[in-house]
Amino acid sequence: MGGLKQTAKYFKHFKPLLQNRSTYRQRQKGAPYYAVYNSGSYTFSPYKVVWAELSTTFEAAVFEDEEVPLMGRRPYVPDHKVYFADFTSKETAHYVCGILNSKIVREYVESHTIQIQVSNIFKHLSIPRYDSGNRKHVELAKLSETAHKATSKVKRENIIAEMSMCAEEIIKIS
Repeated sequence: MGGLKQTAKYFKHFKPLLQNRSTYRQRQKGAPYYAVYNSGSYTFSPYKVVWAELSTTFEAAVFEDEEVPLMGRRPYVPDHKVYFADFTSKETAHYVCGILNSKIVREYVESHTIQIQVSNIFKHLSIPRYDSGNRKHVELAKLSETAHKATSKVKRENIIAEMSMCAEEIIKIS
């Protein structure tokens, strides 16, 4: 029971700051001052494909949970200026990232959105479901992971070009 009292004491210390949050004042009238808006299990998923809300070009990346000293593995939790799709599978996340970074999808997204604000692309885009038994799907996921580990801009650009061709083959087949 001491843990609950300590938690309440901690939140009470920050009560004025928490009550002053714009989201709390505008959208959470009557809610406890320590309430969190718009979060769920997806917020803490180990793998996320992320893209900026505001950008001149569209580009996606995979965020993975990381080892935090003295805390263990922790997921990245993007802020409200970053859109993301959550995944429990590393391979699926990299596959989706590979599809999203293909030239054809990037051109589609950039031509259907305001250049500085990337909206919810999944409403209008049908991505073939990842199939671990499909050689091309596995290849695309591996290329995405390799691109994330590239040590130079030139290497990364070459891998992305190869990734784009692979993704376009998948898209054309489906």
